[in-house]
Amino acid sequence: MSGVIFRSELRSDNNTRYKVELFGDDYVGLPKVAIIGGTGNTFYINKDWRDYLQVGKNLFIHTSSTTQAVSVTGIFSNGITTQITTSVAYSATYTHIGGPSSTTTTDQYKPTFTPDLIDLKTEWKGEGDEILGSIKSSSTSVTYANNDRYFDRFFEQYQITQDNKLKLLVYRYTTDWELDWAGIIVMDLVQWSNIDKPRPYTFKAIDGLDALKKYEFTQTTLSVNKIQSNIFEILDILGLKQFWGSSDAYIRESIEYSSRVLEATTTTDDSPIDYTYIPDNMFIGDTNENPVQYISYYDALKALMDLFSCRIYHADGIYWIQQVRNFDATTIKYREYLKNGTYIHNTYTHQKSVGNSGIENLRILAGGTFGYFAGAYRTRILAKQHIEGKLTFGSGLFVFGTGVTQSISANIGTIKSEGVGHIRVAMRVRLGNFKFANYSTNIDLEITSGNRYIKGVGNAPQLEGKWYEDSVSTNRKWTKIVKNTSGDTYVFFDTPSINFEADNMIVKVSATYNGPIDTGVAFYIDNVQVLFPELTSDDENTMTLEVENASGFYTKEIELDPLIIVDSEIGTSTIAKIQIDENYNNAQSFSLVESTQWDCDFDTYPPLSYARVMEAMSLQTKPVEKIMSTIVGDYYPFQSLAYNDKVYVFSGCTRDYEMDEVSGEWFEQISARTGVAINRIKDIIDSADISTNKGEVAENTNRIYRGIEELTPMLNSSDTYAVFQKNRVVADGGVFEGVDYVEEFFPDNHVVQQLKIPAYTGNRIYQGDILSVINANNNNETDYFEVTADVPIGAVVIPVVQKETTYPINEGDIPVFKKGEVTESNKVRADLFQMKGNALAPTPESGGDYFKNGEFMFFGSYIYWRDFNGDYHRATGNTHHPD
Repeated sequence: MSGVIFRSELRSDNNTRYKVELFGDDYVGLPKVAIIGGTGNTFYINKDWRDYLQVGKNLFIHTSSTTQAVSVTGIFSNGITTQITTSVAYSATYTHIGGPSSTTTTDQYKPTFTPDLIDLKTEWKGEGDEILGSIKSSSTSVTYANNDRYFDRFFEQYQITQDNKLKLLVYRYTTDWELDWAGIIVMDLVQWSNIDKPRPYTFKAIDGLDALKKYEFTQTTLSVNKIQSNIFEILDILGLKQFWGSSDAYIRESIEYSSRVLEATTTTDDSPIDYTYIPDNMFIGDTNENPVQYISYYDALKALMDLFSCRIYHADGIYWIQQVRNFDATTIKYREYLKNGTYIHNTYTHQKSVGNSGIENLRILAGGTFGYFAGAYRTRILAKQHIEGKLTFGSGLFVFGTGVTQSISANIGTIKSEGVGHIRVAMRVRLGNFKFANYSTNIDLEITSGNRYIKGVGNAPQLEGKWYEDSVSTNRKWTKIVKNTSGDTYVFFDTPSINFEADNMIVKVSATYNGPIDTGVAFYIDNVQVLFPELTSDDENTMTLEVENASGFYTKEIELDPLIIVDSEIGTSTIAKIQIDENYNNAQSFSLVESTQWDCDFDTYPPLSYARVMEAMSLQTKPVEKIMSTIVGDYYPFQSLAYNDKVYVFSGCTRDYEMDEVSGEWFEQISARTGVAINRIKDIIDSADISTNKGEVAENTNRIYRGIEELTPMLNSSDTYAVFQKNRVVADGGVFEGVDYVEEFFPDNHVVQQLKIPAYTGNRIYQGDILSVINANNNNETDYFEVTADVPIGAVVIPVVQKETTYPINEGDIPVFKKGEVTESNKVRADLFQMKGNALAPTPESGGDYFKNGEFMFFGSYIYWRDFNGDYHRATGNTHHPD
């Protein structure tokens, strides 16, 4: 049972109508009170309850074991007791009168009262000077005048009501009543004045976002869910969705990031939170606890907002998910979700002009102040690792057309998990040289440890597997089928969660050809990896991402809250991945692939973890002006203030409904998204540090990659070995017909002769420099190259010593000076320089003429240097004894 207890109206100074409802989830009208006596058909109860009764309406009466509904025929009260005459005779077996009832579907009379509304305000919290604060919680204070006996009875019941049972709803009238704000009454935040009636009572309601800290985001089963579903599940716990109609806007999301995986099939009409998926493993706080400890609903919501550098708040009857960057254009594109999860798209104009000439949207009151958020010289964030082991098979499989099964296997050692971790087996499958129209290969996975094994469910191809333990079954495999029509693809086997410990677990991958017989190679299977939960780890497993401000010197270092959800691009997880439905908007079946690069309108395409710290810098590359003032007019936080030729976005504010005034703090919106480059200053366990010996950590190094910003991103810079040989022969006037043959026997060889780059604008790369090429998807070094000539301004290639590589050099990969070979900087500051003693002096009898212009060295008692005219110099130091 539920219903509206209070319903009051307020008119603002500009004659806008507002309605405030106090809603009780367990409101039943007259509560269940003890019967103190009776006579005839009349029942007596303590206190004056006449306002909760009405002649001709139903009322519940109770014995010790039964409940029935009766009709009220008369009401009288002397102010101390109430006499209720009903359609049934009084009996001493009746113990209580009033609701609730659990045995009858008939409702009893539930009056709605209209106390005088004195004051109504909503406050949206600021986040200090953190512009990227993710959750902007709000609260509404309502003040009633208690001048009636029903209010006394209500307040007595209020004091014993359970938390979350009372809701406060604010409606605004346009052409009809529309929800403006919804929240939960906080039981211990009521105040009243110590005066005679009419006595003001102030109740405070919260939007519930802060209250999410009290609840664990517990998952009954571990699966992968779209971010939209997670957000809906988190908001559902507030118990407020019931107040939205089926066609009412529930969430408006305006994230400007888009996945490059879907750049050919999606537009700004499509919602990133609808095609991005998160594994439930990422919401686990501590796997060492029993039962497993999950993070709170609040932290889960904050983590999802941080992932896209956006903030969520409730205003105008809608949950808004916005990025501060949204406000740098005059209109904002949003996706509007209904409460059933479907969405449409639209735009709105956010700017409201401010001034006192009479033509602006809003007036500004005198007495406001201006100030600044300090410009940032550095933004930093800590990323934590989800620990899993990794084993990479040293060889792959050739799937021959003869139908003979080929296999590889490995022992991954002891596996243990408390129902949280699982095993992923991943591999790349590429087409061979067959010309048949239709053929395929069965890929069988066997994971066994004694009597424990995995088996596919249903007939092949099997989408999922299941763990079994017995000694009799001979069918212990999980089968997937790859057809030639699929082209080159990746295959993933993700096991159910592991709630056991197993020793000497064997992983075996087999492949068998299906199709017309041929002696050639139908498929190549390589890059076979096994990802599995590790037992323990004593490594910190953290990494700091930072961006330094290149525009000038400022005083503030912004330390962002550590990321809870970290995408795979920074190598912090091998199994728990952020994934994209690659067939979103396509007629093809649902298919998840790992999240790679995102278009965030920076110079590069960063992963989401990088984008977070880059976003922080872009919004605070210089001191950000803020204004603290009061404006008069119709304003909500999803709108901006156009004032003094600048645009200001809300940090925190309070709306006075009666006065049509909003007081608060707004900051200037700036966006400087060019020249923002990420720096990894502390590495975590990298894939290069994982040996093939049962996936144990071989080495944990701290790498520092300092990128050459002018070169980012690179262009495709390699040819396959076959194409390289063909080009060489054709350039000599010959004809090369062995492409297919070479591809078959050298499928993984690539040749690099030069690194292709956008037009170079720097002057930092010289002959002899050693450059590493870093894969943009996983930050591993693909290979390194020696530069063969100085690189001039405007160059579009870096000439390097020709080299064969295992992996291609792709567009978006990042060239950096190789650590240990070259360190490049505009300024070097150090306490001490030390010569290693390996270099020869530039003298005829030693190293000769090998310095480049600008280089110097200490050798013996001499300093040698070569100036920028090419002339050598030498200075002699005096002998010195420090004692």
